[in-house]
Amino acid sequence: MLAYAWYAVVPSATEPGVIRVLLGDFLDCCSPDATLDPRAIAVAAVVVVAATSLATGIVLSVKTPHSGLATIVVGGLLLTGGVMMNASRSTSVVDRDRAALVCTDQVCAWPEIPEKNRELNAQAREIFARIAPAEWAHYANKPVVWGSTGVDALEFSAQHTVEGVVGDFVDYVGSVELARSGVELCGVPASELGVVRSHLPWDTQVPIDSAQVEQRLSHALCGM
Repeated sequence: MLAYAWYAVVPSATEPGVIRVLLGDFLDCCSPDATLDPRAIAVAAVVVVAATSLATGIVLSVKTPHSGLATIVVGGLLLTGGVMMNASRSTSVVDRDRAALVCTDQVCAWPEIPEKNRELNAQAREIFARIAPAEWAHYANKPVVWGSTGVDALEFSAQHTVEGVVGDFVDYVGSVELARSGVELCGVPASELGVVRSHLPWDTQVPIDSAQVEQRLSHALCGM
């Protein structure tokens, strides 16, 4: 809990993207889909005040025992309150408001995601619609949105090339379709594996073949 004291020096209005740049994954904040829980900031403030009160009380008790004791008691009560507040939370973050997503050409991502990434996803979406088998083409009919939007829509990719983004689309849709078909990958039903990521690009001039996708995902999963 004391680690949350760091949050007390972070302005509450600080954007999640800025916090992530400053802290990385430190203290569980913040993934692109999350932001600081106001309760975590409250706990941090209480802990800072409690620690200050305890330290001040110890110093005061040398010259004025009664004043020092009172300050220590206050600090102890605040620390107890902070512990109780912290115990009521399982994490220091909450989901971000998806209304803050910025959209370009039916591709939506958080404001801190570079415009280039949205443009790459828009290009890849058009390419996917062109090279995907007919039974997969409907995935490109819906907006590409960051995070989970349902299995029948493409998921935003952070890859830095069009081929890489198309590759992520192929992996995502391939995983969903193989699961629906009851296919096994490495002896395990695809429906139990979730989305398998190969992190490999896909040649934008090559039509998507489900058999090749199955081989691609099997190799990514178990090297076969």
